[in-house]
Amino acid sequence: MTASIRRAAAVALFAMGLAATGAAGAACRFTKVGTLAVDVSASGLQMEGSLNGQPMQVSVDIGSSATHVNRATAERAKLALQHTQFVLYGTSGETRAYRALADDISFGPLRWQRAGIGVAWDDAGAVDQPAVLAADYLLQTDLEMVLAERQLRFFRPDGCGDAFLAYWDAQAVELSMGERSPQDRRVVIEVLLNGKPVRARFSSSAPVSMIDQAAALRAGLVAPEGAARTWPGRFDSIDIGGESIRNTQVLVRDRWARYRSKHSSWDDAERVAGQPEMILGLDFLKAHRVLFAPSQGRVYLSHLGGPVFSVIEPP
Repeated sequence: MTASIRRAAAVALFAMGLAATGAAGAACRFTKVGTLAVDVSASGLQMEGSLNGQPMQVSVDIGSSATHVNRATAERAKLALQHTQFVLYGTSGETRAYRALADDISFGPLRWQRAGIGVAWDDAGAVDQPAVLAADYLLQTDLEMVLAERQLRFFRPDGCGDAFLAYWDAQAVELSMGERSPQDRRVVIEVLLNGKPVRARFSSSAPVSMIDQAAALRAGLVAPEGAARTWPGRFDSIDIGGESIRNTQVLVRDRWARYRSKHSSWDDAERVAGQPEMILGLDFLKAHRVLFAPSQGRVYLSHLGGPVFSVIEPP
């Protein structure tokens, strides 16, 4: 079966409520197991939540590795903390990670009793959200983001093998995910900047997409004389799988400059060197219908029209 026939057949079968066919010919059942409504603002995806009866605003972020609350939220809920060996890292610094047992936690309609929650204690500017529902929860199953309808949809595949799962669009782009682990479920893909490969991570809390300055310079850009910390870079081409964006601007920044100014060991340098050099932010996600399929190690994308990137950061 050719790729185009495979795609068209899968979409037609899904549209009729039938099962698609995987590589081994087995029936693929792609079952929606839940829907989560979110508020889509200029700064990210949000929902209401509570911790031990105390209301909190929750950021829904596939670009964060671990679901957690910050120090102020933990103190209001009177949580008793337990030390852990973990540290959370961000572009602005590090924060110690604790664990706590909460009597009651809710993230929108999701609710748990007597459940553990991570606590980011130092909050050195990198973990300033009261609460974050992160990739460790969101990407346990296949996740479709339909931000035009303010929805996250969760799917469980059964017998799908390499079946084409973008049931809404036979022309959707397919991409391979980079290596992931149970400790870090965040999604990284390869993107070509002016033909130069870089690793890109999705983030639903970053208002606009961003490219690290070192990657932009490797792609042939030259920083403007007297450039501010963040500057718009114009790229001849940005290729994301089969989607090619020509003559476009994306914000450029030395994203890890603040971290490096505080942390200068060899371990710190290796940690920064291992980070993706591009963030595909909310501007990109709003311009696409996206299915993250960890079950296959794939991402499916459909451009919905309009600009893909913005160079205007919200105030």
